[in-house]
Amino acid sequence: MAGAFGSYMDISNAIKTGLLPNVPLSKITPIGNSSGLGACRFAVADGLWTLADYVRKNTAHMELATHKDFQSKFIKNLEF
Repeated sequence: MAGAFGSYMDISNAIKTGLLPNVPLSKITPIGNSSGLGACRFAVADGLWTLADYVRKNTAHMELATHKDFQSKFIKNLEF
């Protein structure tokens, strides 16, 4: 679990409510600011700028709200 959300969450309560899957608590580990750590590692790693450029060129933005079934599927899957 990343970020403040994961760091301060009561994992057992999150499992009880269905927010997280029913797995052993030892399988879930708070890791803090993973995006910040990833950005720092990315900045100093060889080859990652090339990979990032490849990903940028080979991905596309998808506006889910414009897909005909998105709203109904989204609402349906809000149920616990």
